[in-house]
Amino acid sequence: MKKLLVLILVVLMTAGMASASDVRVNTMGGANIKDISGMATYPQVILGYPNLMYTTINGGAMWGVGGTYALPVGVLGLQFNQGAVANKYFPNVPVNGGGFTTVADQKLGLTYGYDLGDIQLGLGLNLGGNSYVKNYVKNTPNDKTETSVSNFGINVGATLIKNLDLGINFAMESFTNNDFDGKVITEGSGNTTFGIDARYWMEMSPKYVMIPYVGFAMAGEGRTGGPGVPAVMPDGDKVEDAGTAFMVGIGNNMHFSDAVMAVADLGIEYNKVKTTYTPKTGSAVETSVTNMGLPYFRIGLEGKVTNWMDLRMGATKVWASKTEENNDADTEDWGFVQNNFVLGAGFHFNALDIDAELDPGFLTRGIYFVSGSGGNIATKVALTYTFDKK
Repeated sequence: MKKLLVLILVVLMTAGMASASDVRVNTMGGANIKDISGMATYPQVILGYPNLMYTTINGGAMWGVGGTYALPVGVLGLQFNQGAVANKYFPNVPVNGGGFTTVADQKLGLTYGYDLGDIQLGLGLNLGGNSYVKNYVKNTPNDKTETSVSNFGINVGATLIKNLDLGINFAMESFTNNDFDGKVITEGSGNTTFGIDARYWMEMSPKYVMIPYVGFAMAGEGRTGGPGVPAVMPDGDKVEDAGTAFMVGIGNNMHFSDAVMAVADLGIEYNKVKTTYTPKTGSAVETSVTNMGLPYFRIGLEGKVTNWMDLRMGATKVWASKTEENNDADTEDWGFVQNNFVLGAGFHFNALDIDAELDPGFLTRGIYFVSGSGGNIATKVALTYTFDKK
């Protein structure tokens, strides 16, 4: 009971700022590994992480906080975070502008996992939103300006035969956008996303695991112009977005020794968004944008330096292409290569684990009292405290 009270107090005192950390995953290239952040896609993962609290510091500010607690039946988790969380299948779609329910400011998440022995089940509920209501200015008491957005999502997951993870997610979004006189500027309709993911942990040997994975998603939304601000969207004009996406790949976890682990993912990713603009009078205009990563690589390395410290490094490389088409048969194609490199470190002090994404600039400028140059040691830090560790 004391542990539960401590968890509740910490969560309430830091409400408005949390999510499961993905710092360790990111500093290893974003490849598939066992980590609590996986419960964003597979909520049943929470069963492997009972009785802990965590927080994330991003850019010098607290970004999220959460906790899990082992109940007599199952494991319950509560998370808060601030800031938008992009849809992983449609990262190229702008947030709040045809964003496929990507808005998640001040997001509240509730996750529950239940173990049936050979089957583990998980359920996640997410609620997010942001709003700005009225200009409370002395000389404009009749201002009816109102903008707000809300997002609701549900994740259902199951792990079968101990190695097959399945995850299904659904989200919907609504928004209000009214002008000074309360007239509608734009009005949303049918803003939803649906996705399904699967991965299988194939234990090829005691030191090597192969992880084939696949994912598919669909999304759609509509916006209709109102009489409020014709310059934004004329009254009666409509915009409809429809998207499809998939990814498929093979992950690898290799333990060269008890102190060194290497990870590598190889795969392809695809998303296509079709936008149809239908004016109140005149012909509709269709535009489609297709993005592909063919292929992409994600690699990472984690090495144990001492009992209390790990070093990590990761890299991603994507051979990307982008195609834009419209109903006038005009087509534009781009091809480019995207590279990203990251360094990280992990520190372990009994029940406390600290994961950090290191600032590359720190390695060149050094400590302030030596170099005289200021800056952060790390760009993102996650702290996790486990109750039942001794």
